[in-house]
Amino acid sequence: MLMVPEGYGQIHVPEGKTESDNSRHTAPVLYSLTATAKRHGPDTFACLRDVIGRISDHPSNKLHELLPDHWKLAQAAKQVDAAPPSQA
Repeated sequence: MLMVPEGYGQIHVPEGKTESDNSRHTAPVLYSLTATAKRHGPDTFACLRDVIGRISDHPSNKLHELLPDHWKLAQAAKQVDAAPPSQA
């Protein structure tokens, strides 16, 4: 679940100026992703770099896979799969 502080993202647009809907929502989304990534692990930058790099090609019905808690689990699974087999 993404965390957005109450009232965050509400902006004042000076009279006579306009602002696109996209830019109005970018800051709260990035803030939320950053805060959630920080909450789920120490490597916030790696998480955000990976998610931002993959989001444009990721299927829209699977965007939940890019949320920081799912990302952390996927990274842990990759490390387990990449570990050399133990010598028994």
